[in-house]
This record gives sequence, C-alpha cells and structure tokens, in this order.
Amino acid sequence: MPKLLTSRGDYGLLLMTFLANQPRGEPKPISEIASFFELSRSFLEQIALDLRRSHLIAARRGRDGGYFLTRDPEVIGIIEVIEALEGPLQIVACHADECVSCSKCLTRGFWQVFQKHLHKTLREITIADLLDKSPHKLLPLAQEKAG
Repeated sequence: MPKLLTSRGDYGLLLMTFLANQPRGEPKPISEIASFFELSRSFLEQIALDLRRSHLIAARRGRDGGYFLTRDPEVIGIIEVIEALEGPLQIVACHADECVSCSKCLTRGFWQVFQKHLHKTLREITIADLLDKSPHKLLPLAQEKAG
C-alpha cells in the first residue's frame, strides 16, 4: 500500500480534470491530453486503462473517439481516482496484529484519526472542486494559515 502519492495518482488527477473541463461527453484522444501536459503517451494510456477499469472514464473508438468522464465531476471524489491508481491510501502501515510494541505505541491513535480525516477530506473534494476552488477553500487548515 502506498504511503505517498506517486506520479500515477498525480497524472490521473490531471487527466480527470482535463476531461472535466471538456463539454459533457465530448471525448478527447489520449495523444491530445499527453501533448497538452507534455507527458508520456504510453504512461498516460496505462493510467487511462486503470481509470476505465474503475469506471471513472470511458472510451469511444473511431475518428472522433477518445476518453470522457462517466459521471459528473461534481460527484467524483478525488479519493476514487487516487485509489484506482495507487490502491488503498494508507498513511502508515500499522500491523497491530503483528506489532510487538503496539501496547507502547504512543502515535497509533493519532495516525488512525489522521487517516480517517484524510480519507473523509479526499472523499469530499471532487474533481469539480479542483477546477473551481483554490486550495485554501478546499482545505480548512490551509485557509487558517493563509488568513
């Protein structure tokens, strides 16, 4: 389970926001998206395949074919994209069943609460939010620091 977001998750969010910016249902070829972001086409195709398997995007074949979102960007939480590409997101790998010092662990409770809040936050922030809002509006702690 990854502990940090890799380029797969990052590029997946870029792909999703690009598609969200298109008129509803209008497919975009992966070559156009890769060119726009100056990314590897083959790597972006692998990401698109995983997003298709998770039913977040679909593809249309043919001359005017390409990829498009399967749902409105307002209902796609960014955690869906990240976990489709990275697997379940986990801050620390706590193996309570195997841990010999679990009873002495002073940070376990913190990480469990933090994990819960991270998932909740990433579930609530949608692809549409990434297009429409500043990070300070999306993340309350960032807003407090900026203000």
